[in-house]
Amino acid sequence: MANNGFRYRAWLEKNKEYLCVKTINLDDSGIFNGVTCYEYDFFYSNRDVVLQQWTGLKDSNGTDIYEGDILAPEEITPRCGVVKYGEYTEDDGEYYQKVFGFFVDTGADEEYSVFHSLDYLGYIVIGNLFQNPELIG
Repeated sequence: MANNGFRYRAWLEKNKEYLCVKTINLDDSGIFNGVTCYEYDFFYSNRDVVLQQWTGLKDSNGTDIYEGDILAPEEITPRCGVVKYGEYTEDDGEYYQKVFGFFVDTGADEEYSVFHSLDYLGYIVIGNLFQNPELIG
């Protein structure tokens, strides 16, 4: 399956490293069952890797922002958090609404999107969930 302009990385737990995804493999039902990567000519099962999608954005240093990255604001608030993909509650100042997409979860009952505007340019990637878990919570 071609990536159609989307980019992914795969966390290989047994080697404690990220791999650049070459192909995403689906079973006959269309369910993700593994990847092949550029680094090694080998098929990795979905039990061996965690697939993370690129948000399509870069931080203020030009680093790609992926799902699972930990972002820190260049200013004091809001706090740093983990990039996730899914449903979250957005506060636009007037009311709360349920939204689906990439967001930053601070782990303190705060979720916010920095991706609907250029706000993400004030953030830097300081690590990720697998290699730097000490940076969160």
